[in-house]
Amino acid sequence: DGFKFRLHAVVKSDDKVTLQVGLTGYREFVGTQTNPRLRAAGSAHLSNALGCECVLTTSDNKIVLLRRSTDVAFASGLYNGPSGHAEPQYVWNKNISREVLRDGIIREIVEEVGIPEKALSEPRLIGVMRDADQKPDCLFVLETTQTSSEVKD
Repeated sequence: DGFKFRLHAVVKSDDKVTLQVGLTGYREFVGTQTNPRLRAAGSAHLSNALGCECVLTTSDNKIVLLRRSTDVAFASGLYNGPSGHAEPQYVWNKNISREVLRDGIIREIVEEVGIPEKALSEPRLIGVMRDADQKPDCLFVLETTQTSSEVKD
């Protein structure tokens, strides 16, 4: 039951977007997201664990998709891009910044896909969304210098 960032709000002003976050845990995330009454009551009652997800393209213009474990609480067995959570234990001050989210998605790709960081482009944040289960995610786009065959190995 590790700590996760909880998305409180997305605030847009001029050309700047600020994510207001707090802390939650994985147990709270699963407990609130699987409760139909809480989900029906709206996102203020949910854990809102902030995830990071990406569209990762290979050098031969293929998209990398991973099959989710059947042991996870949500979207088990389905395919999606590399994803996970920015980890609060890697933050040494009270400010969550673009670098924290950037490092989170890079770490997920390195760990889940096995692509070395030096083979990845700089992540570009293209939006903040809620998925079909109402979980908030930061969506990134990245490219790798590896081909789809290299990624499969």
